[in-house]
Order: sequence, then C-alpha cells, then structure tokens
Amino acid sequence: MRADIESLNPFELNVYLKKSVNDEDESKGWLNAGRGNPNWTASVPRAAYYLLGEFATNETLDQEDDIIGSKIKDKKGRVERFQDFLDQKTSKGSSFLKDVWDNGEHLLGMKKEKWLTYILDYMIGDN
Repeated sequence: MRADIESLNPFELNVYLKKSVNDEDESKGWLNAGRGNPNWTASVPRAAYYLLGEFATNETLDQEDDIIGSKIKDKKGRVERFQDFLDQKTSKGSSFLKDVWDNGEHLLGMKKEKWLTYILDYMIGDN
C-alpha cells in the first residue's frame, strides 16, 4: 500500500523513500542531502567569499603592532588595494572575483566600487 506522502513527517518520509528505492536503482548516483543539507558545496564562490573576508580583515589591520582593534581603512586607495590583493592570488576563487570585478558589474546591482565598500562593511560587521 502506498503511503499518503503529504501526511508523513520528515522522518517517516525519509524511511518511506529509502524503502521505495529498489535494488536496481541503487546503481544510480543519488544525491544524499543528509538532514536537509547538501553533500556538496559551491567551492569556487565559497573560496571567493573567504578571499573577500581576508581582504576585509586586511583592511582593518593597522601598521602598529600594539593596537588590538581597528576600524576599516578609508576608501581612498581601496580599489587599487583590492586589485593588488587579487593579483597576488592564484586560486579559482580569485579568478572568479577578478572575472566578476572586470566583467560582472551588472551582476552586483551597483557600481563595483560602491559594492566593494558595502561588502567589506558587511564582512567586518563594524557598523
């Protein structure tokens, strides 16, 4: 008898679906999403995200060793510092960021310089 799928709770649905897969289907590459989380990641955008975090953190570091905390640096020269930062990196994440920076302003929803200011503020969370 087929279960009324709509009435099953998530755990019952999990059991039902596992029982529904017959032996011949086991050779297929099923996506195991675990407890609702995928067993895969978008690794290149994630690498780009972490690079943005690294750059944002660098923008708060002061030259003086005895200072524990600092605010984000002034906007002056930020674009050049960002481009220099990306030029020093050779990862897929940096290539992704370079491509978005050079060709993807339409994806950002605003001028890329303004986006950089906002994203760094969001990454640091100092406001």
